[in-house]
This record gives sequence, C-alpha cells and structure tokens, in this order.
Amino acid sequence: MRFRFYNPVPGDWFEGANDGHLYELRFATPPDAEVRRAIAERFERELSQGPAQPGRQPWRWSTSHARFFVGERWLQARPAFAQVARMVAAIDAIAPLAHAAFLGAREARAWPADAAPGPAIDFDGRAVDPALAPFAEDPRFEAARAARAPRSRPRACSGPPPRSTA
Repeated sequence: MRFRFYNPVPGDWFEGANDGHLYELRFATPPDAEVRRAIAERFERELSQGPAQPGRQPWRWSTSHARFFVGERWLQARPAFAQVARMVAAIDAIAPLAHAAFLGAREARAWPADAAPGPAIDFDGRAVDPALAPFAEDPRFEAARAARAPRSRPRACSGPPPRSTA
C-alpha cells in the first residue's frame, strides 16, 4: 500500500454489523466523474460476496475525501475488516489514496497529530480545513453503485457463513 491506513483492523470497535462501520478515504487528487464511476463499480464488485457488504447509505464526498458505510454479512467483524482493506487497496489502484481510515475504532477516537486536516464533521476530533466543502451525496456515483449492486442485499444475520463445498 502506498497510503496510510488508520485502524484497518482495530482491537475493539463500536457496533456496526448492520451498515454501521464508517470509513473515510482521502484521494491524492479529487477523482473526476469517470473515476468515481469506476470506484463505485469496484466497491460493489469487491463486496458483492464474503463477510463484508456495502452499506445502504450513500457515499458522501468532499473534494478529495469520501465517506462510506460497510456492514457484515455473517456478524464476523474481523474478516469483514480484512475484506474492506483489500477493497480499499483495489480502489487505490484506480485512484491513488493519501489515506484510508476506519472511524469506528474504540481505542483511536482521535486522529494522529500528523493527519491532514479534513472536511468539517462533528465527532472525530481531526483538524478541520475550512476551505473544504461539507460532505454531500453524489447522485451519479450512487447511480453507478445501484447499476452494479445485486437486486437484494440481506442484512447481517446470526447464522454462520456458508460452508465450503470443496
């Protein structure tokens, strides 16, 4: 990875199985509409199966920053975190990242001192860059996600993951 990933697999985290694991990506340069479309498709494809699943909530964008939610298919957080880390690396191959962060880690509620300032939000304690626009939904990005997403997305369940038939 060429980028810094804050809290990819934390020791403890806030509950987030049903679409509540919040992540942030900061791109090296703001992605244009075509690159965003490719990111949307990769996000849906990489999380189409396995322990992590795309959140139902729309991604939120602010220039070079994006925030998104992920859930768990089988209530198995650690494998879901690992899958998200692989998906983030795949996105980095499309549009280079400056950083990625899992924002639900209990032991790391504050950003490191060397973290770049970001858009204004109300809970994470990071320095704010007032020149950055507030986070907002991108309808074209969400349309690209919807075009790639499966018709139905079961939410987290208490059952075990499917057994391998191999």
